[in-house]
Amino acid sequence: MKHKKLYKIANKINKSNLSRKKIIELLGSFNPEFIGKGAYKRCFKVKCNKRILVFKIGRNIMDDFSHYQLSKGNRKAKYAKIYWTTEFCLLQKYCDTTLKYTDKEFNELKYAWKKKGFVDIRKANVGKINDRLYAFDIIKSRRKGTSD
Repeated sequence: MKHKKLYKIANKINKSNLSRKKIIELLGSFNPEFIGKGAYKRCFKVKCNKRILVFKIGRNIMDDFSHYQLSKGNRKAKYAKIYWTTEFCLLQKYCDTTLKYTDKEFNELKYAWKKKGFVDIRKANVGKINDRLYAFDIIKSRRKGTSD
């Protein structure tokens, strides 16, 4: 298993409901930086073994993992690599949203995910890793007739 120290911290977080301040204290040795929060998750940027990763905490973590599983083997619908998940935590590769990419790259990724029934493919949820475009936080469609 990669990043065992972060995994131990994730297990501590699973056992108790901690505030953002307490989580940052636990992640102290990884130079944590609070990225933001959504309806269901809080995200922290951490540095581990010269890599920049995203540590997500929330209720719908398994949704992200299922998106990653869906993207495996698909050359257009890419999802940022997930190293491991626990009940409420997830460790994922960091996608740099500041790097430039073409509209053609974005539209190909967006079209590939839309074919699978996902709707929240926007520039804020897409970034680059090693010069390739990846989605890292998308939502399944709530429209009738779409498959899981």
